[in-house]
Amino acid sequence: MKTRYYINEHDKLVIVDFDKLEQHLRNKKVQSGDCDFTPDSENISHQQRKYFYGLIAEMICNEFRDRGNDVDKIKDVIPFIKNQWMYYEKFCPITGMYIKVLYSLSNSSKALSREIFQEKKMLIQQWGLEKLGIDIPDPDPNWKVYK
Repeated sequence: MKTRYYINEHDKLVIVDFDKLEQHLRNKKVQSGDCDFTPDSENISHQQRKYFYGLIAEMICNEFRDRGNDVDKIKDVIPFIKNQWMYYEKFCPITGMYIKVLYSLSNSSKALSREIFQEKKMLIQQWGLEKLGIDIPDPDPNWKVYK
């Protein structure tokens, strides 16, 4: 079995799908051996996506709902967040103007990078505090330990 790894922003080694790797080794009754690791890409990580949808979007959605806005689900808030922060500007030679290009949150080659996600996250946190009065916390680097 192959898996990916990366060093997170706290300089800790993170093995992607560690639980599956551990289960695979237990099923094979392997006591020791060698592992092949493939470096993870610079794209937004699975943990960052879970943080974005599970905490950022959820908190903003709840706050909008509490203020009486017509918001039923998180998917109603995602386009708002992406249009406000998850984009870059690209020059269009046809119109001679800059256009807004939305970042992808997928694993595609056009996906948001981890570094840019951190920058956008800070902008969203600042906006949440200033405009909505909500403190969006940073992700817990030890969340697996407490799970």
